[in-house]
Amino acid sequence: MTRRSGKRCLVLMRQACHLRLRTAAYHWARVAIHDARSRVRYTELRMSGHSHGRALRSVADRLLAVA
Repeated sequence: MTRRSGKRCLVLMRQACHLRLRTAAYHWARVAIHDARSRVRYTELRMSGHSHGRALRSVADRLLAVA
């Protein structure tokens, strides 16, 4: 969630979500990076400078879109 004012841009994590669903998606993505296709996506994101968490969220987004 992004909050902007004239001088600042602050990015915060949403708190209004289902905790168990968020945890399940995180673990699903963590295990899925052993899959070749997910590993390639994860590695590309890491090489472009994204953090581990951001890369996992991207993998989880792809998995949720497929599901």
